[in-house]
Amino acid sequence: MKKLLLGAGLFLVTALTAFAQVPQALNHQGIARNTSRTPLASSSIGLRLTVHDATEGGTIVYRETQTATTNSFGLYNLSIGAGTAVSGTFAGINWASGDKYLEVEIDPAGGSSYTSAGTSKLLSVPYSLYAKTNANSISGGTTNVVPKFTGASTL
Repeated sequence: MKKLLLGAGLFLVTALTAFAQVPQALNHQGIARNTSRTPLASSSIGLRLTVHDATEGGTIVYRETQTATTNSFGLYNLSIGAGTAVSGTFAGINWASGDKYLEVEIDPAGGSSYTSAGTSKLLSVPYSLYAKTNANSISGGTTNVVPKFTGASTL
């Protein structure tokens, strides 16, 4: 009986710990093109991804490199934070300190001779907007936030 209770307790602690983990990565998707603007179909490409603070050319808070393989349309998918860190750590980015910008650089040959493909401001996703409005109730604070519904309800 003691082994059963101990096993159940360990399972519960492990399960609760697993749910508390926030993925340390961002999904990113793009289309790799050559200088003639033709998609690089079914190619292995090199990428350098840089997170800048405050402005497009602001302080570099994180930089990594990755390789990806494009599909027949030149589309690639990757997780920023899962590459090889060059500068900083993904977990060390202070997301609360203001705007962040993502610069993407590509080497169509798969190496490290990168050409900038552009920089764009990182914006919120619905999950983060929801988490912000419910931060106190999720973190165990005393304020409970009730979602505001604008549509009709049937109670």
